[in-house]
Amino acid sequence: MLNNKQGQSLVEVLIGVVLLSVALLALTNAVVRALRAAAYARDKAEATKLATEANEWFRFQRDSLSWGDFERPAGDYCLNSLPGNWVEDVPAGDCGSNFDLKTKFQRQVYFDPDDDCEDGPLVEDAIKITINVAWENGNYDVELVTCLTKWQVITP
Repeated sequence: MLNNKQGQSLVEVLIGVVLLSVALLALTNAVVRALRAAAYARDKAEATKLATEANEWFRFQRDSLSWGDFERPAGDYCLNSLPGNWVEDVPAGDCGSNFDLKTKFQRQVYFDPDDDCEDGPLVEDAIKITINVAWENGNYDVELVTCLTKWQVITP
């Protein structure tokens, strides 16, 4: 007597399981990539905020101090924290491997009073400031370059 029952063979079930596994693996890979991209975007936004914060702090320091007091020798300065006074509270030197800011970021500044900001209009008494915020042990960074000028008019 012939058995006419219809159903799935073992081979068909295995093919279905393999196809489902491949689809789930591709979906998992897409989710992991999306999470990494979101984390990178979050970190880049935070680094940009820290660079902008330092830039505004430099503008405040320039406006609070006399131009002569504001000028410092060319070189690297570690600004993981923004102290009250640029002249007295920020020693020269790079941050090294010091990632502070109570986060995973490192904020370092290159202060160049010898560069008269030739990229724009040539201005006397201009200081080029390059702010670099790095994270992930320096694998990623955001750089902000600005030129500060002696804009205050001194009346006799």
